[in-house]
Amino acid sequence: KLMQFVPFEGVYAYFRYSEEGVVMTVLNKNDEAKEISLDRFAEILKGASGGMDIIHDEYLDFKDGYMILPAKATRIIEVE
Repeated sequence: KLMQFVPFEGVYAYFRYSEEGVVMTVLNKNDEAKEISLDRFAEILKGASGGMDIIHDEYLDFKDGYMILPAKATRIIEVE
């Protein structure tokens, strides 16, 4: 299944989900990094603790309620 969110300030996010899990894809088309509030995605994240960015092989912790998305970047995150 797919859930997508209206682009906001040059950032677009969508989620693929099933019984097996949730994958978040977020894209920043801006020339500068953006701080993204995860509250906006609470409906699908449902208290997730973080996830693994499979492009950059980096774990992202959601406990602070936001993530930084670099300029002109895409993150694909396997949500935990």
